[in-house]
Amino acid sequence: MQDNQISVNFSKEELNKINEATKILQEILLPKLVKLNNEQRQEIVKMGDKTLAFVTKSYEHAKQNPTLVPAYLDINEMKIDLDAVETLRQIFNPLQEITQDLEDSMTLSGSEAFIASLAFYNAIKGASKSKIGASEQIYNDLSQRFARPSRKKDNK
Repeated sequence: MQDNQISVNFSKEELNKINEATKILQEILLPKLVKLNNEQRQEIVKMGDKTLAFVTKSYEHAKQNPTLVPAYLDINEMKIDLDAVETLRQIFNPLQEITQDLEDSMTLSGSEAFIASLAFYNAIKGASKSKIGASEQIYNDLSQRFARPSRKKDNK
């Protein structure tokens, strides 16, 4: 017997609430967010936790020592960007946990469904060899999943 590790069901009411919440997030967030392409993602300088501390200290020093700030540096824009990072992290972190758990749950559910399908397929395969009921027709339908492209034989 297959070990069932996950069994996910949502009521229509729950799905409606999730869809409503998703729409609200999309309506509020998407107009304010930027979508980078792969090249842009690779090229930009990235800020991690250690870098955040550096950036925060840099901002504080710049604010306290305005005569040392280069004329081309907009310290107000630096503060806006720094605040945005903090705000976006507060939104992102719980959503990242949810999306990771969603992905894990989809993967595990899919794995269990595929294992169950393979068990059924193997049972049908055996039944087809014994010519039981409609098993041959079912086997022929399901076996298409495992069909390999035919190889043309070279005439030498």
